[in-house]
Amino acid sequence: MSKVVILAGLNGRPSMRAVYRKLNGGTFIDTRSAFLVYENNQGFLKQHTRTFIKPDDTLDAVIINWGMPDVTPQNAKKVYNSRQGVSNASNKARARRLMHSAGVRVPKPVDKYNYNSATYPLIWRPDYHHKGKNFVVIESADDLTTAMYMSNYRNYFTRGYLSEFVDKEREFRVHVANGEAIAVSEKPPQTSKKWNEVRGQEFFQIHEWPKDIETQSVKAISALSLDHGGVDVMLKDNKAYVLEVNTAPTLYGCDFEIEAYRKYFQSIIDNEN
Repeated sequence: MSKVVILAGLNGRPSMRAVYRKLNGGTFIDTRSAFLVYENNQGFLKQHTRTFIKPDDTLDAVIINWGMPDVTPQNAKKVYNSRQGVSNASNKARARRLMHSAGVRVPKPVDKYNYNSATYPLIWRPDYHHKGKNFVVIESADDLTTAMYMSNYRNYFTRGYLSEFVDKEREFRVHVANGEAIAVSEKPPQTSKKWNEVRGQEFFQIHEWPKDIETQSVKAISALSLDHGGVDVMLKDNKAYVLEVNTAPTLYGCDFEIEAYRKYFQSIIDNEN
């Protein structure tokens, strides 16, 4: 019998607490300046505080990594979402390259070799970003040239990544685990190119979805060497384009997503006991 330990970082704590409260068994280490350690026995949570992860916490344990690219569990039996996989997903530029190389359909990459033949507008984003921040729309080749010479901060070809804009018709978040979609939600369409900047419009649950969004999402998880994650994907002319993968997706307040991960994590706990 192996113990199951869930590790969650800064941005993933609220979501994972919501899932963990519904689990039977397992230990949840909520990392911050002081580590909060939750032990779950048939739904009863026992909490204590310490300042570090002890070697015994991960020794021969099955680890579920919820969005932590900077912790390597020592002497673990198995890790779901390795440190390298989470790091791949966290660096959005690297993730795009890995997905594109693996045949995942992503918006067409643009670099210094092909920008003259690119279709505008282009979208630039930094290596690390979240929500709608640092979203730059480049409307023409002249605008790109001007930006390159005028800005020392945004060297678009050496920092972040450029891609052609896809005028999406629909946007989804596909939660993938065990090689399949375990929950899918859709975001209401907006008029802005930056749908993620539009506040007050939450994703809502759907029960049927275009097959290609699941196909591309499952391939994206594999391309980044992950076991599970929330894939942001858009649809244009019945073709799915993957934007990014979230290894600690926001769940709290979304009961169907919490339940999907509860089932997935509970199956891991039960299989190890």
